[in-house]
Amino acid sequence: MNKFLYPALTATALLFLSGCSDSDDNFENIPSEDESLPGVVVSQEESDSPYYKLFVLNEGKSGTNNSTLDFLRFSDGTYCRNTFSAMNPQITLGLGDVGNDIKVYRNTVWIAVNNSGLIEVINALNEKHIATITVPNCRNIAFHDGKAYISSYAGAVYGGNDIKGSVYLIDIASMSVTNKIEVGYQPEGIAVNNGKLYVANGGGFHSGYDNTVSVIDLSERKVVKTIEVAKNLKELFADDKDNIWLSALGDYYSVHSGIYRVNGTTDKVISNSEPLSKVRVSAMTMDDNGTVYAIGSDDEWNWSGSKSYSFHTVSPSGAVTTEAFSKDMEAVGTPYAVCVNSSNGDIYIGDAGDYLNPGTIWCFRKDLSLKWKTECGVDPGHFALYSLYK
Repeated sequence: MNKFLYPALTATALLFLSGCSDSDDNFENIPSEDESLPGVVVSQEESDSPYYKLFVLNEGKSGTNNSTLDFLRFSDGTYCRNTFSAMNPQITLGLGDVGNDIKVYRNTVWIAVNNSGLIEVINALNEKHIATITVPNCRNIAFHDGKAYISSYAGAVYGGNDIKGSVYLIDIASMSVTNKIEVGYQPEGIAVNNGKLYVANGGGFHSGYDNTVSVIDLSERKVVKTIEVAKNLKELFADDKDNIWLSALGDYYSVHSGIYRVNGTTDKVISNSEPLSKVRVSAMTMDDNGTVYAIGSDDEWNWSGSKSYSFHTVSPSGAVTTEAFSKDMEAVGTPYAVCVNSSNGDIYIGDAGDYLNPGTIWCFRKDLSLKWKTECGVDPGHFALYSLYK
């Protein structure tokens, strides 16, 4: 597992939590300590991006302590691998065992490392360690009003006792856990909307899975409502149209995966209609404009061979556009994660391959033509786009 803890925050760490000085007008003024890292130039078309980096969290194989962090630097189109270990050689065991989520908060990056039971906080500009916070079986991260919220299996293990999960509250200023709230079984995706925290309960270790969303009133810090949605919930996103979007993975043999929408005012499930009800989903994301994107296969229960995948775009109103994978995209063997750059429509897909060896990051333009691809770490499962916070 990972590693020794740093109990205090440095003045530099606090600077990056609060923001940079007003003199940081563009990326040319960013500290360049990580520019000496070895990397490969994947594209010459990236330099006009409003983003500074695309972070890629590679989950690694469970039990092998080989989760890693990569990034694409847009200013020069360079992709760098295993950057956390390179920038933190004093942390001898690296990032930890099974990276499960990555989120950007101002000029910091927060990484949930599930089996290691920790939240790793790093400087977004140079990947250097800021703090480590213990949260058992941590899964997903959300931020609101100076707090970080972490979904956690809270000690549940496959084949063990039937234990409900929790959401841990972290005070960002002190980097300490201040509270926890019990939710459903094996909670996954979380997001804040209108003063409420929505938690997707997957129930991956629970008999029959879980099918509920726990709604936490953040002022009262307690669950005020439980919404039944669909079996084996996974991703959860909130847009600015008062929609809560969820993916459900089904049971892998009799109940299909799908995308669902909850009204954030009434906390009622919006009835699925064609074609949204037919969307299959193995990976899902939402861009800065509130558009949902998903990758899925109609033959998702075919475990004997390769599958044909489609790329789905879902508007805030629920309208769906579905396109079969292009000829370029057909080379993606195991689409494990997806991210969309809202500034230019580029699509990033993490291809896990055989889940044991280094995977591949594919970048496609919005017309689904190939822009570039490059090798990454094992099981590329999570993306985060970063812009300089001032």
